[in-house]
Amino acid sequence: MNRPPLSRLLRAAALLAAGWAAVLPPSPPAAAEGDGLPDLRAPLRLGTLERRGAVSFRHSASALGRAGDAFDGKPATFLRTRSANPAFLEVSFREPVAVDSAQALFGEGAPHEWSLLAGEDADHLEVVFRQRRVDPGAWSRVVPFHPPLRAKVLRVVVLRLDGADGVEIREIALESRQFPESVEVVVPSDVAAPGGMLPARARVLWNGGQVTTGVHGLRFETSGEAGLRVEPVGPWDPDDVMLRFEKPGAAAVRAAIPGRGGFRLRSPWREVRCEPEGRPDWCLAFIERTPRIDHDAPGGGWPAPGSHVLWVAHVRNYGTVDAPRATVRWEVDGKIALEEGLPGLRRFAEATASLRLPWDGKRREIRCTVDPLDAVPETSEGNNSRAVASDALLLGLWVERPLPTLFHGTQASFGDGANGVEDWAQRQVDRWNRMLAEARFPLTPGGVTDRVALDRVVFVEEGGLPLAGGLPASSPDARDRTVDLAFGLPETLAGEGFFARPGARDDGNPLWIDFRLLHDLSRARALVDLDRLSVRVEEVALPGPAGLPLAGSALLPAAGGLLHRTASGRMMAGDLAGGYGPHSALGLQRIAGLRGPAGEGGAYLGDLPDDCGIRVQDPSGRGLDGVAVRAWRRAPGPDGIEVFAGDPVRTGTTREGGHLSLLERGRDPFFEGERGRGLDPGRGVLLLELSRGGASAWRFLEVVPFNLALWGGSRTAHWEPITVELP
Repeated sequence: MNRPPLSRLLRAAALLAAGWAAVLPPSPPAAAEGDGLPDLRAPLRLGTLERRGAVSFRHSASALGRAGDAFDGKPATFLRTRSANPAFLEVSFREPVAVDSAQALFGEGAPHEWSLLAGEDADHLEVVFRQRRVDPGAWSRVVPFHPPLRAKVLRVVVLRLDGADGVEIREIALESRQFPESVEVVVPSDVAAPGGMLPARARVLWNGGQVTTGVHGLRFETSGEAGLRVEPVGPWDPDDVMLRFEKPGAAAVRAAIPGRGGFRLRSPWREVRCEPEGRPDWCLAFIERTPRIDHDAPGGGWPAPGSHVLWVAHVRNYGTVDAPRATVRWEVDGKIALEEGLPGLRRFAEATASLRLPWDGKRREIRCTVDPLDAVPETSEGNNSRAVASDALLLGLWVERPLPTLFHGTQASFGDGANGVEDWAQRQVDRWNRMLAEARFPLTPGGVTDRVALDRVVFVEEGGLPLAGGLPASSPDARDRTVDLAFGLPETLAGEGFFARPGARDDGNPLWIDFRLLHDLSRARALVDLDRLSVRVEEVALPGPAGLPLAGSALLPAAGGLLHRTASGRMMAGDLAGGYGPHSALGLQRIAGLRGPAGEGGAYLGDLPDDCGIRVQDPSGRGLDGVAVRAWRRAPGPDGIEVFAGDPVRTGTTREGGHLSLLERGRDPFFEGERGRGLDPGRGVLLLELSRGGASAWRFLEVVPFNLALWGGSRTAHWEPITVELP
């Protein structure tokens, strides 16, 4: 949204007469406070409250991030405005809120000044404080409010003092006294059986958006006829309990927080089936390659030749009872290398087995199988064995609780042996490896030769991502450079209904296959979205005949809102399930064998022949000389939209059989000679006007065929044919 003019904000400041304490009239204590429930003083988590419908936002036009990112307690996530300095960020509460103090953190590039306005609606705001200076990249001083500031609307106004075009709001901490709003019981399974206790914990939601796993006085209760007994885990973990099987039948458990006068805030009952018999389930979660080596370490991040590598299999028990001792078999290239014993494993616990091998740099298949003779019946027999390529790229997955519970409760419905989040992740890896292998084209006859292996799975408390800067999904733990690819699954995915279709084995269900994940990991390997080569109607602002718009006319017709739809890309152009096209396959293959990100996104778009040109021809293939050519490229336009408009970037006339070079002073027509860094695919498409004999034709020209030509050996020049009907 557009920001209000600065003059309006300053006029609001001039209205301050009686001080901020008079923003709203006094109101009675909150109902939760009167109930005597425990309280928590902490910053408001407004992104959480927005998802509950308790708040809404208005702010200056954003270039990056969302408003809730400025109130999540994570300075690495932020709201960055576009063409707005000063910028504003306004939050409207469904009910008045009391704020004890305010503090702010802005970008590192310059000092800032911030002001706070408050009121009962956006049209009646008064200044709480104005133009308080904040040093670059440092927290401001805490501004306390005595008594607490009460308001339904709060507006933060930020001025970056170096005059830059845009403001980065990293964090606004509005501390408030919060009370429990609701509580729920989280258990990883709805089955209890003899010989395997069921862990349980509470999830407390506070009216200020905070989420905790416990609170003072919280107790667990079972139904009157329950076949369950609640047992504490121990003083080192007071928030968790264990549910022990007592007798078969239906049972239920709930959590309660005591208040005053016998009042209790209770969770809904969580039903549990108490079954007289249970089975274990060994899940070969993943195979880890050690020693762990940073991907940018000397030697390309690979083990030294002749050194030894320890392959570590991580095994979890996702069954309904404790698992007995079992045999573990290791195979290398299909031959048994080692058999060893795995100790007994409690329900939901983890154990490891290992295999030591010399490193020779050659690709080997390393396979580990638990209970290879199927000696023990399990709840699932389909997740006991995993295989990895020894030289695979390593994938790390960081998962916020309670998503592991969601995955354990839904994966068995697909009937392929999956029973937990690791099984889900392995299904994604298997599909990705198939897509890499199947990307066979004339320039990649063996497909993309890299393979991927799940190498780490880290469980994180709710709201904990990112752990060290970055973004929750793409950079869950920036400290870990031992994996080549990292991805985070924040708990908000569950709240947004992203994982909500158990049992539906179709490519549109991320509980089955999450092509969004595979797309984002492809971007982490330096691929870019080629749908930027497609052109929408509103992106062409050139006039047509008689001054009418060219876009959508008979000369440049539209279909489905597009003037041009790229035929390149597949997965990287919107067809997420379509695998890789020839261009993306080469983009990956050119960095095959290199660990880590291996370059900036889109750098491969700059792989061009020495000369980039066109050959204009008629439908029979005969070259057309004397065709006047004008070429436009996207450039910044109004409202932040890049458009084809203004003066052409190239002009010329075809000759010598319809040929025209589009070079200018040795610079290609797409990126003007830029190389060695990430390139925007949006610049990789030209709009051509071709005119002769009083008639014109319009065509789009992509960079893709020029890339493919170079990779195919045409280093000197490539002439892309353009077919037209001209007199």
